[in-house]
Amino acid sequence: MNKSICLSVTLSGKTIVDHFSLTLPETGCLCLFGPSGCGKTTLMRALGGLLPAKFEPVNPWQGKKTAILFQEDRLFPWMTVKENIQCVQKKTAKGLSLPDELGLDDLMDRYPHEISGGQCRRVALARALCYEGDVLLLDEPFRGLDRPRVEKILPLLQREKAKKPLLLITHDKWEAQALADQILWVEGPPLRQKSMECFAKMQKNG
Repeated sequence: MNKSICLSVTLSGKTIVDHFSLTLPETGCLCLFGPSGCGKTTLMRALGGLLPAKFEPVNPWQGKKTAILFQEDRLFPWMTVKENIQCVQKKTAKGLSLPDELGLDDLMDRYPHEISGGQCRRVALARALCYEGDVLLLDEPFRGLDRPRVEKILPLLQREKAKKPLLLITHDKWEAQALADQILWVEGPPLRQKSMECFAKMQKNG
């Protein structure tokens, strides 16, 4: 059953998220679409239990195993690509197939400083997926990737959202429409949902 909540986040005396209402899905992808700096990432981190927040009622994802892909790749520079992935992965067929699906097979023995930014992004995504969380939080997951590469990755995330809830944060309209089942068009801070009139305009402009 989907869970409706309202949450607020105040950091250093500044309200970033103020009584923001949303419905979290049991499965499928919910997208927060909006410009950088409006509070999307703060909301994601609050849902992931990384920031103090006021929930009404309680955070339905509290206590769940949560996999997070941050805007920063956060790879361990002293580990190879393979070691960065293996440090969280279980010995499953899924974990073993991910490098191939993400085009990383030829990079497994390299270190982060030896590969491109887009390749680092794919390693970070592989690591988040190999963690096999009950919830998957994706903050600008396709940063630095071109459209053909993203199109190859989308089926993998489509499979994930069929089994668990995904929260996608992006300011790219095409990414939002390609992956999300529900899109909340937001602005801020404090984070707030834009009017339905603005949303309809965005849809019309494609």
